[in-house]
Amino acid sequence: MEYTEAGAANNFHKALVREGSGLSGWVMKLSLRALGYLLLVSVAGAADSAIPPVLPVEVFARRDISSGLTVSRDGRTIAYASGQDRDWLLTLRDWETGKTKSFGNGAGSAMPLWTSDERVLFGAGASMDRDGNHFEQGKFGRGAVLSGRIEGEFAGDVLIRRFDVPVGGWRQLVYVQAYPHVDRLNLRSGRVVPVLENPGHVTDWLADGAGHVRVGNETQGALNRVIARTDPDGAWQVLPGLDFARDEFWPVWLSADGATLGLAKRTPGGTWGLYNYDLKAARLGELLVSHDKFDLLAGMRPVLAPRTRELLGVYFHTDRPGAFWLDPQFAGVQQALDQSLPERVNEITSLSDDLQRMVVISRTATDPGVYYQFDLGTKELKPLFPRRPWIKAAQMAQVFPASYKARDGQLIRGYLTMPAGRAPKNLPLVVWVHDGPAAREEGEFDAEMQFLANRGYAVLAVNYRGSTGYGRDFQDHARRRIGTVPQEDIADGVRWAIAQGIADAGRVAIMGRGFGGTSALLGQTRDPGLYRCGISIDGITDWVAYLAYRRQIEPSGIAELEDWIGEPERNAAELREASPLHAVNLLKTPVLFLVNNGSTVSNEENAAYVAALKRGRKAYETGSKKDDIDGFHLTEGRAELLAALERFLAANMTVK
Repeated sequence: MEYTEAGAANNFHKALVREGSGLSGWVMKLSLRALGYLLLVSVAGAADSAIPPVLPVEVFARRDISSGLTVSRDGRTIAYASGQDRDWLLTLRDWETGKTKSFGNGAGSAMPLWTSDERVLFGAGASMDRDGNHFEQGKFGRGAVLSGRIEGEFAGDVLIRRFDVPVGGWRQLVYVQAYPHVDRLNLRSGRVVPVLENPGHVTDWLADGAGHVRVGNETQGALNRVIARTDPDGAWQVLPGLDFARDEFWPVWLSADGATLGLAKRTPGGTWGLYNYDLKAARLGELLVSHDKFDLLAGMRPVLAPRTRELLGVYFHTDRPGAFWLDPQFAGVQQALDQSLPERVNEITSLSDDLQRMVVISRTATDPGVYYQFDLGTKELKPLFPRRPWIKAAQMAQVFPASYKARDGQLIRGYLTMPAGRAPKNLPLVVWVHDGPAAREEGEFDAEMQFLANRGYAVLAVNYRGSTGYGRDFQDHARRRIGTVPQEDIADGVRWAIAQGIADAGRVAIMGRGFGGTSALLGQTRDPGLYRCGISIDGITDWVAYLAYRRQIEPSGIAELEDWIGEPERNAAELREASPLHAVNLLKTPVLFLVNNGSTVSNEENAAYVAALKRGRKAYETGSKKDDIDGFHLTEGRAELLAALERFLAANMTVK
């Protein structure tokens, strides 16, 4: 049993900046040594502090008061959305004076976008000039924008994805859309010009700096390939080496001149790396950056020069957040930020065209983050405001990278959130299972985990096999074994925490959303003596019914989903075995079964599981937001959710 060396991971991205500046093609390597005592010493040190007060539920229920700070092309103005829940304003802040002016028409929480030197797009299709004049309200969401930066003949226009199927799906609130066409929209006149009709099963497009769509990602079942054209009206061709394959490559960005495709691709070792692909020569170029143990695609954010879309660097996540810079100047900027804001994760989120002015977010696992503006010319770093000013880091729980060996010897990684001021011994433990399975935990600030820690629970978040971020073999090990492998890895993590003396064997709960909720229900029946109770939020309870439902609301993604989970006809027995509905008779511990208002699971499937609990006279509680448009998403609903968790855990985690 072992912990990941937190100290080495903390210093990794600083060392990377020093050693890797300007070395394109350099392959990063990080040696992870097992120093179990390191975390235990850190946790014991944290226990020396006073136990923080029990904070109101609303402290953890409220989301960020700002969203998407973006600096204008000339660096004079920072635009951002400010507000809470349904009340949002577009705020423009003068870089030099700090004076702000807010606008309410058409505002929403989406990140604003500067579509020209003077015009800003915000909210649900609203746009106006920097001075507030020439306001126009469009009829599209911010997520529909394919490209908001066009130069040349169509400067100031934006490219918009257009779908055949309208929002508002089959008896649910959301319809998953696919296969977009592309239109060009003039924000001042509202004139829409069709640009491209989807030739088939292309799920997304990339355009060059002139607004010409040049690259597409085409799917066929669980396979994808990359198509491109060398001129705006040319025929689509499959790029050599990028024909149909499963989980091999993914187009990420396109240079403004349309000559270079930024491509995520599997390395020979099975992890995701970043490559250049020369579109004119139709040839895979150099490896830009990769890691021998971790995927850079999971949690990766490339930093591009706004005008040219040249890759300056990459923010990524291993056990900790890190950065790699191809541009030596920005390697120096990163080093300066880390020295000025030590022991924090500091990321550049927006750049002016001349690369001199930038917005920075600085955060920790106990602090959602503070925004700064940094002027490279004057070397001035100025704080703007925190994302959640009511959060006090000193009252939050520390989060530690953790790792342990599964029953077959595989190293499993995750994160342990320890309640502040308490000794790391015999604590009540909540195992948090992430959705997915193709997703991962990253050890960042998490309001729900912090809420549980504030109530005295340790929280173990496990990146079980099937999770992204650890290479193809790790992820594929759970393919079509979603009812066994993830749950075994999770249970092994619980037994490890008990063996370490951290968790009280008599007070362990398991909970999660989506697939995490499914695993919580399965865990209670597979390991009935391990968990005192379980919590499912939108968990899948019947895989055959779930796949039938997904086929109706998301037909474009069903092949990939079945490739992961199994096919109802061919794998019926395995899917039944992996379905909590068919194991209700084995349930011995209480269940909290919560349903949100999304489209993940059909209402009929949820009702069938609750009916089975009732027939079996099982101990359960339910809560549903299926008919509430706000669901658990806004502050009131999130507070209701957290309060329900608190009541349920308090009632069922007490040793009797």
